[in-house]
Order: sequence, then structure tokens, then C-alpha cells
Amino acid sequence: MATAVSTRTMAQVLGPLMLVIGASVALRADAMPTVMTAFLDDAPLVLITGAFTLALGLVMIAAHQCWDSAAAFVISLLGWITAIRGAVLLLAADFVGTIAPHVIQFPPALMAGGAVLAALGLWLSFVGFAAKAA
Repeated sequence: MATAVSTRTMAQVLGPLMLVIGASVALRADAMPTVMTAFLDDAPLVLITGAFTLALGLVMIAAHQCWDSAAAFVISLLGWITAIRGAVLLLAADFVGTIAPHVIQFPPALMAGGAVLAALGLWLSFVGFAAKAA
């Protein structure tokens, strides 16, 4: 029962967040190269973002280590991805800086990524707010 509550609660937080961020990226794909370039050029901002992203990922890992349903699997996987992403920003920001320009210069990829993120957020929102409790 605690696992279902934890998964439902995490879905209620992550779902709307991912929906809004994904929609924002998809709808503003043309502006993303400018935004991402400015972000990557600001070393203190990258460092602080990496620290907070790593901390968030570690909290997600500590709070939600269950893999017994599709939603639980996705949420646990997102925790690990978030922690790894934060660690990469902290330890290998230059590596991110060499790859990012290739990705951000292709707006259709940003639109697709944003749409996938928004769709995943919509599904998690449904799981968190509308789906029947187990």
C-alpha cells in the first residue's frame, strides 16, 4: 500500500511538472537554442543547476525505489536519470557543452522531445490524479 501511495504522490508532482516543461519546450523550440546557449555559457548557473538536479534525483531515488508497475518503473527510472544528469552537469559540463550545440540547432528534435516529455507528464498526471487507487 505504501508503494502505491508513494507512486501516486510522485506522479502527482512529476506529471504536471513534466507536462508544463515539455509543452514549453515544444511550443518554444525556436527559442531553445538561444536559451540553452545562454545557460551553458553561465558556469555558475550550470554548477548550481547540477547540484540541485543531483539532489532532486537522490531524493527521488531515496523516496521511491519500486519497480512493480509501469508508473512505478518510470518514476524510479526518472529518479536515476535525474541524479545522473545532475552529476554530469557537475562533473562534465564541458562534455555537455560540446554535445548540446548539435542538439539545440535542430528545432524539430526539440519539438519532438518536448512533445514526448509532455505526453509522459500527461500520463503521469492521469496516474496521480485520475486513475483508481490500487
